[in-house]
This record gives sequence, structure tokens and C-alpha cells, in this order.
Amino acid sequence: YTMDSAFTPAGAPVTVLSGLPLTGDHPMHPFVIDSAGQLFMDVGSKTNSCQVKNRTRKSPGINPCTELETRGGIWTYDATRTGQTYSPAGRYATGIRNAVGMAFDPSGQLYSTMHGRDQLGDNWAGLYTPLQGADLPAEELLEIKKGGDYGWPYCYFDSTQKKLVLAPEYGGDGGKKVGVCDKKTEPAKYFPAHWAPDGLVFYNGAQFPASYKGGAFIAFHGS
Repeated sequence: YTMDSAFTPAGAPVTVLSGLPLTGDHPMHPFVIDSAGQLFMDVGSKTNSCQVKNRTRKSPGINPCTELETRGGIWTYDATRTGQTYSPAGRYATGIRNAVGMAFDPSGQLYSTMHGRDQLGDNWAGLYTPLQGADLPAEELLEIKKGGDYGWPYCYFDSTQKKLVLAPEYGGDGGKKVGVCDKKTEPAKYFPAHWAPDGLVFYNGAQFPASYKGGAFIAFHGS
């Protein structure tokens, strides 16, 4: 895989980063670059919830989820260097199923959206009703910190209880157990389930009313 974000004077592409994972549920790699030339890149999960058998009824989660070694987070590299190779060492934050939208706020703080997991009702009918499967989990806007862990796949954000709870693949009981989720980072904001947040941009212009200044616009594609 070649990230063609740098070019020679003659216009020929050069390789900034190679070896990115290109399989599974989320093979694309959105990225942003900060003012210092640091590249922050989404490496989405290859599965829904790190099950032994992906998207299969009552299949348990792999524990620990080895997928997190190489996916399910944000990686960082130098956007001004060529010939870099993707590896676990580049991981900046973890526990993020798929960070499609990434942007810096006016202060330079990195945020990302996250596509929440699916099939709570379909795969765990004994624990969730069809309505709960439609209403859970919340979609999230995350404030990204170096070394942060945002919970996937062990946890999901329950918008009814307004907290992270344990996923059924990892011993969750339909929303009561918290377990390791009390040590994960909760979202900065959350939205209704399955809206699928994609584009993210912070407004720093002067055309809209002053109350919009510094606020975030998010585009959702829905499910």
C-alpha cells in the first residue's frame, strides 16, 4: 500500500507509508496532518466485535483481543518522511472500532468520530430485545489523547445509562455489568445508534453566528 501524499519534483509518487492492513470490515485509512507535520491515521477493525467467529450468534470475544495489536485505533507517523513501514509501534490510541472522521479543534486538540458495533439484538437475543438492538450502542465523538483506550471491543456506550458497559462477547449481561469499562475513556459527545458518523470538521470562520465558533460539524451516513 502506498500513501501518495508526497511527490517528487517530477510529479512521481513516493511511498510515505507501506504495509497497511487492507482486509476485513474496515480496510480504508482516513488521516489528518497537524501543523507540525505529524500524520494521524485511522486503522479500523477487521471485525464487528473481535469475536472468534465474526458476526456470529453467541460467538465469544477473543480475549485478549489480539486484533488491537495492529488495528482498532489511531496510528501516528511523520508526514514529511518517506519509506516508513506500518507496525504496532506506531499506535497512538486504541479501542476505536473505526475512526472515519478526524479533525483538530481550534486549539489543536485531535478528535475523531467512531462507528459503534452492531448486532447486539441479532447476536445476543437472550440479553437484548430487537428494540434495544436498534437503539444501542451510541455513536461517539472522541477526544483523542496519546495512549488513550476508548473501550472497543470490550465495552460499548449505553446512551440510556450514559456510561460504558461490558459487551456480551466479554461477559456482559445486557447492560448491567461494567467490568473493565470503568477504566476506559468515555466519549466527549454521543449520538443515536447506527447513525454512522463520517465527516468531521471544526468551524473557525466568521460567516455563521458566534455560537458556532469552535463547534464541530459531523456528517452521518446512517445504516
